[in-house]
Amino acid sequence: MVQEPVQPPETDDDDDSSPLGTLLTGIGCLAFSGYLLYYFSQFEAGEAGARRMWWLLATAYNIGGKWPPVALMGLIGLATLGLGLKGLMGKKSE
Repeated sequence: MVQEPVQPPETDDDDDSSPLGTLLTGIGCLAFSGYLLYYFSQFEAGEAGARRMWWLLATAYNIGGKWPPVALMGLIGLATLGLGLKGLMGKKSE
């Protein structure tokens, strides 16, 4: 008697949360981009005095001012948001 291999049951747990998680990550990146704009604007106005900041943000600010880090985080947020929406739309059409 030949036994057929037993297949594990298919689960869609990872597939269901992945587009939503990507969408929420994109929203979080966009929110952080807005916070960076506020933070650097306050820093330039000198309202908070001396501030400590992460070295990577400080380097980006020293190279190009407030717009490169804000724009980079905003673009990452928009791309991630778009991927999340694409994933959600793909799920609904299946």
